[in-house]
Formats: sequence, C-alpha cells, structure tokens
Amino acid sequence: MVSTDPKKLLAFIDNAKGYWIIQKYIERPMLVNGRKFDIRTWHLISALKPNTTLKVYTYDEGVLRLSSKKYKNSNFDDQFTHLTNNAIQQEHPEYGKNEKNNLLDLTDLDPILQKAHMDYKGESKLPSKPLTTCGDVIPSINRTVMDTLKCILDFLLPQPYAAYHLLGYDFMLTETGKVVLLEVNLTPGTSPDRVSRMVSSLVELCIDPEFDCGRPASESNAFKYVGDIDL
Repeated sequence: MVSTDPKKLLAFIDNAKGYWIIQKYIERPMLVNGRKFDIRTWHLISALKPNTTLKVYTYDEGVLRLSSKKYKNSNFDDQFTHLTNNAIQQEHPEYGKNEKNNLLDLTDLDPILQKAHMDYKGESKLPSKPLTTCGDVIPSINRTVMDTLKCILDFLLPQPYAAYHLLGYDFMLTETGKVVLLEVNLTPGTSPDRVSRMVSSLVELCIDPEFDCGRPASESNAFKYVGDIDL
C-alpha cells in the first residue's frame, strides 16, 4: 500500500492482522525509460552441521522487475506505476510489451547506471564515474544481506539439525544509485526458466554433502559464496 495520508495508513494497520512496517517512499528512484524498477536477488543460507557457522551465498542471476506505466510522483493509488511486483504488473494490459514478463537480467543494469549518471540533474554530488553492477551494486547488496541476517540470528537459530533457507531480497536504486532494501521474502518465487539451475545448484551445496557424495561444489554452481556468520 502507498499513501500520503497518515490517517489512511493507520486505519489500514488497525484493520489488518499481524505486524506491518511503514517505510518512507522513495520519491526519486532510478528509472528505465521513464519506468520504475526494483532488483530481486536470491540468497542461500546453509548450516551443514547443527549450530555451526552459517554460510551465505548469492544466486548469480538477479533480475530487474519493471512497472508497466511511466513513473509520476503522484497518484499513489496507481499500483501499476508505483509497485513493481510481478503479481500486480501482470494484470496490466501492456504487461510484457517492453520486456518479456517485465523483466531484465541484472547483467543489463550497467548501461542503465551509465545513462542515469549522464542524465542526472539533481543537487546531490555524484561520483566522478558511473557506478557499476559488479563493482558497486552487488557488493552493497551483499553487505546489506549479511547485516540483515545478523539481526535475525534468534529467528534462524538454534537449529538442532542441518538446515538451509532460500530468501528473496528486493532492492531499489535511488536516482543517485544508492541501494535501498525494500523487503525480504521468506518464500520467494522465481521464473520457470531459472528453477532448474537454481534447484540443482542448491542441492549440490546443501543436500549432496549430507549423503557424502565426496565432491565439492563445482565452479559453475549458480550460488556464489558471500561470507560466514559466526554463532
């Protein structure tokens, strides 16, 4: 839900069940051809032995999820402009018109960053060179993932058994390239064409070792090691 009316927000929370988080709206997001986008990344947490160090991995094929309508900093009830969730956008009549399933690969981000740097007319000072996906965005995402996981160790642990969990993180970039965390999904979805590689890589890292297959994860494994979280 997006609203500029605090009474409307409070009424929504009062009538809803569970816990809710209120976030400040990002009024000046980075755009792709005038449309909003967010970044979906997948992260794997594994503990091959009970109550041991957690290992954190990032799936190497993140995606950009785009809105169907041009961005305007107004009319916040228009979800097709302001919310980039696939479940919402697929209801728009022009869904998939510009990109298949309104998706771009994370590898498409570099030219977007370059254009945003060139077109920027705001007041904040920018770096002398455009940001890059591998040099700036992904490291920032991975730092955020590690920080958020350290905040919820009580939720993740203790585990009396070996375990793993796949999480979906959603981020947005401001017009200056700042990486902002939107939310973390405990049961993330993905597109059908990514399922096979994602599952086989997960099994190789988290399931095979339990059966003493005797081989380390291959270099082509889609989950790339980020770091450890000590208990």
